[in-house]
Amino acid sequence: MELANRLPDRDPNGSFFIMGIGSRVQAHPACDCWMMGDRFGTITKITHKSIHVKMDRSGKTRRFPSDLLEIA
Repeated sequence: MELANRLPDRDPNGSFFIMGIGSRVQAHPACDCWMMGDRFGTITKITHKSIHVKMDRSGKTRRFPSDLLEIA
């Protein structure tokens, strides 16, 4: 993975892990897509403002801020 395409994040225990292109993620339960059943996806692109995720159920690519995603 290229360094520019990775974002540091923390797990509940406080240790760091990396979200990068190809990582499996889950949307936050407060998101409308999560409530409609479109919960999991794969990161396809990372920009300085958002993370693009191709969702499993709908096949749509959605944009999320990094704080609304967690590693699945």
